[in-house]
Amino acid sequence: MKTGNITEKRWYPIMIGIMYLTVLGINLLMVTKLLQNLTDNLDPAEEALRIDYLAARPAASFLFAAIALFHLIQGLCILRESKLLFLKHLAYTIFSGVSALLLFKEGSSPFSWAYAGFYYMLAVLIGRVIELIRKRSKLNIVLLVLTVLLTLFIGAATLVMKDPTLDPEGTVPMTAVLATFLLIDFQSVASIMPLAFSHIRMDVLKRIIRKTYAVEILSGILLLIVAFSFVLPAFETGINNFWDALWYCFAIVTTIGFGDLYAVSAVGRVLSVILGIYGIIVVSLITSIIVNFYGEMKKEERDDEE
Repeated sequence: MKTGNITEKRWYPIMIGIMYLTVLGINLLMVTKLLQNLTDNLDPAEEALRIDYLAARPAASFLFAAIALFHLIQGLCILRESKLLFLKHLAYTIFSGVSALLLFKEGSSPFSWAYAGFYYMLAVLIGRVIELIRKRSKLNIVLLVLTVLLTLFIGAATLVMKDPTLDPEGTVPMTAVLATFLLIDFQSVASIMPLAFSHIRMDVLKRIIRKTYAVEILSGILLLIVAFSFVLPAFETGINNFWDALWYCFAIVTTIGFGDLYAVSAVGRVLSVILGIYGIIVVSLITSIIVNFYGEMKKEERDDEE
């Protein structure tokens, strides 16, 4: 019995989305814990930052085990449809599993963390090579080069671990560890985004954006936000720098109005009014694009049925 392409089944993108959301959630919690430990373990005497690897070990080992399991499931789902993709997921399963075991057994050692990151990067590298074989695009070439550089960096960090005198403060391996888990975050988001927009007809959306001059209007609001962010600190005592002004302009344009920053000078209020009016226009524009998009989609579906 012929079942068709399994990736076109309705349950498949839902399953993949749940998997990557789980990985993203666990990883964000663990990175937050690592960064918190960076602050908590600040030693004023040594002026060095230390990570409490032992405290973060359970979450890290569970994370890699989840990645291995999820890629095993994906590999089995597409085994009959693409041998190359199966090999990619198999590489992730094996190397992520090794990383999970390594951290579970010796997760208190910084050396093990660096090695776990290096093993995972080997899986990423194999995956990028396979993607380049499947589709030789400029993007895949750039991603492969970046992956090679990051793999070399994490590999060098593991070598530094063997000789603490090369890096007595441990900043290089620590950076490599954080880079590995931030990469996992990036991969998860990059995998979720296509699923979220998989049913959006980009050709229809581009046509509507072109008709409504959305690019020009959005570019104008961005230029205004940046320009006003440079001007506001000169007139507002409560807005001390560019970044605070940028945050204030964002709150005005989106009509959120947090109230943590506000304008008191005449110039600041005039600029705020201009941004507020422009923000209303942008919100109306986005609403118009969404309504027109679904209208065009329904029209094309009716034309296809006829």
